[in-house]
Formats: sequence, C-alpha cells, structure tokens
Amino acid sequence: MFMEPKNLAEWLAYLEEIIPQSDIRLGLDTVKYVGKKIDVLNQNAFVYTVAGTNGKGSTVAILEAILLEAGYNVGSYTSPHIESFNERIKINGVNVTDDLICKSFEYIEKTKGVNNLSYFEFITVAAFHCLAQHNLDVIILEIGLGGRLDAVNAIDPDVSIITSIALDHQNFLGDTEEKIAYEKAGILRYKKPLVYGATDMYASILDQSGLKQVPVYSKGNSFYFTTNDNDDNLWNWHGLTSQGKELLITSMPLPNNLVLDNAATAIQALQLFTDKIPIKAIKQGLTQVNILGRCQKLVVKYKTKIIEVILDVAHNPQAVEYFIKQVNRSKKDNINTNIVFAVYKDKNYKEMLAALKKIATKFFVTSAGHDRSLSVDDLSDHLLELSINNSKHSSIADALASAIMSMDTNKQPLIIVGSFPLIEAAIKFFKNNCSCVHTSAKSNSDLIHEPAT
Repeated sequence: MFMEPKNLAEWLAYLEEIIPQSDIRLGLDTVKYVGKKIDVLNQNAFVYTVAGTNGKGSTVAILEAILLEAGYNVGSYTSPHIESFNERIKINGVNVTDDLICKSFEYIEKTKGVNNLSYFEFITVAAFHCLAQHNLDVIILEIGLGGRLDAVNAIDPDVSIITSIALDHQNFLGDTEEKIAYEKAGILRYKKPLVYGATDMYASILDQSGLKQVPVYSKGNSFYFTTNDNDDNLWNWHGLTSQGKELLITSMPLPNNLVLDNAATAIQALQLFTDKIPIKAIKQGLTQVNILGRCQKLVVKYKTKIIEVILDVAHNPQAVEYFIKQVNRSKKDNINTNIVFAVYKDKNYKEMLAALKKIATKFFVTSAGHDRSLSVDDLSDHLLELSINNSKHSSIADALASAIMSMDTNKQPLIIVGSFPLIEAAIKFFKNNCSCVHTSAKSNSDLIHEPAT
C-alpha cells in the first residue's frame, strides 16, 4: 500500500527506491504524455534551452543574473545539485521551497496514471509544474544528458544554446564528438535560432540547422570577445543583434571565476530575446553571477591552518583544461599544489589526471561516495604508473583533512576537483569542521561564519 511521503527527504527517498537515479532512460514519449496531461509543456514564457558538454550551468547562471538585473521574472531548472535538491529549481534566483516541490511531486504521482517515469523524468516534470505556477517572463532550462532524448527537451525553446562539444557520457551519446554533437543538436527547433559557443563546428549541427532552417550564431563567426589592453579585469564583447547589426559592448567586468566563452555565449543569446537588454543590465548582471562548485574559492581555518581552497566540478578532460586556465589566470604564478581528486568510473580519468599533473605537487585520492565511483586503488595505481606522488584515503573527509594539514599556508591554494559528490562532500566538510572566512559563491546555507579563535 502506498504511503505518501511527508516531506522532501521522504519524497526523494521514495523516488530513489522505486526508480533509482542510475536508471537512466532516454526518450521523450512518457514525459510528453504526462506533461501534456498536466498541461506544463506550453509554458507562457520565453524559453532558453542550454545543452553542451561543459559550461551549461555557468551559461544558465549568467543568463539568469542579467535578465534579473534587467527586471524580468525568471525561472530556471538545472541539474545536478550540490548542497540541496532545491538548487535545481529557482524562481527569480531563489531556490523554490520544499513545500512547493512536495506539492508538485504529490500532484504528478496522483495524475500520471500507470506511466512509469524514471527518476529524472519525474523530477523534470515536477520542475515544469513548479515553474508553471509563477508568472514568468523567461524560463532557462539546462539539458541533463545529451539533448535529443533528454526529458528537458520536451519543452520547445525559443532560443537553443549549445555551449561546447567534447567526449563525455559516451555509453549513452556515442563514442565520437560528431555523434555527441548530433545528440546535442536535437534541441533545435524549426526556424528558432541557435547560439553555438565554440569555434569547431560539426557536420551534424550544420545538417540539423539546415533542415530546420535555424539561424546559427556561432563563436568566432557571429560573436567573439577580446580582453581589455589597459585593464586585465575588463573585457569587450563583439556580436550581432537579432536584426543582424553589429554590436560592441566595451569595458565589461569579468564574471566571478567563470569562463569568458560562456559569458560571451550568454550575451549573444540575450540579443535574440524579444526585448532589448540594456547594456547597463548586462554589465551589472555579470557582477552578480555566483555559482557553487565552479572555480569556487574559499578561505578556511581548519585546526591551526588557514588556507585558500578552490573547488570545481570539472569531471571530463575538457572541463579540467578550462579549470586549469581559470586558476592560473587568477594567479601571478602558476599553481603547483595539493589536489584532492575523486571521479566516476565512466569518466576519462586518465586524461584528466594527465592535465592536472601540470599543477600538482601531490594527489590525495579518494572515492566519490557513489556506486559509480572509480575505486581508490585504481586511481592510485594509475598515478603510480605515471610516477606521480599520491596518497590513498578511505573517505573524502580524511583526504581533505590530510591535504589541508600538509599545506604550506602561505603559498598555494588547495585544489579540490572531480565529480559532483566530491564537491558536495567537501562543502559539507568545511561547513561542519572549519571556520570559513570567505567564499566566492553564494549559497542559501550558512557556510560563511567567523573564524574560530
């Protein structure tokens, strides 16, 4: 007999029990059927859908911050989360409440009938239901996996965004970048523009855009950015309006620790919005962008040590390379430091470690705390094959404590990089065991507090 869950934790446990997150099901038939049944697929708002291998979350955050600064009511749906499930659904930049999510879960459970939604399909339809209950001007949706068959793709976008293409999730999306690009291009809609955030164009994207008569705005062709010669903290954007006129925005502030490619992509997408976004709102919005786990900087006090920490959810080779560039860009000298690392076993960890080796003094390897995690022994053995100094740790907490206590507090920051559960556990560790002096990213938690004396 079904006993209705009483709170969000119970709902998530219930969904995980009957339809585990590991049960990844690609296809739109069930989501579209249930979505139409509860009338959430035709949202009365301008819709951006963001796909890509890397940079999706940052692009969503930049779009959201600028649109809010311009005075619009904005809803967003992203995945996965780091600190709390509520991070996935935001209304005007604020996480929705447990109560709203639970009511959507309850409604879907009672109205979906015999349709067997997967975990991600269920929470995605719930997110659509949450968003539909607000008078939103704009909705920004992040594709979870691929594009063509991802549940988020059940809603038609007004502007499609593909941030980047790289090898990841090959067991679902294909073993070449061209095959992966084909899956990402599945978000394109007839005559609705595409903003493409990379310079390498793929035949499958060109083919799909041609078939659907999609106007394509690509980096290096329709838009690009330059840095300011007189000030390293400023940059310039060059792009096109929806009427095809050239537009230059100069002396913009750098978004906090985020890749400029994503900011440039977001600004081009904003030029295709129904209204003209004021340049003042773009500049001010860039200063408001904060996102957990993306080149996020903390200063923490753990026992006698006060150190800087940089966390990032880079979990494929391309993301790691981006991360290293961002870290080195923000420092006068190249980083050479301790790295805490854990990753899923289906990731290309060998290429990730080869890239991270360039900035590592020692690796502290552990498990990501998930059934998909690569074993500590496999990580350590590969590092030993490369003659890279490392130590094995049975828990993330132990790896963090050991890495911190071995740091020279007056020199380099501690790097924590890998799959989402590692970053989630690291933030919880600092919150529970450290005095956090400063963080570069906003959070709804009380992560920041005065250092202990």
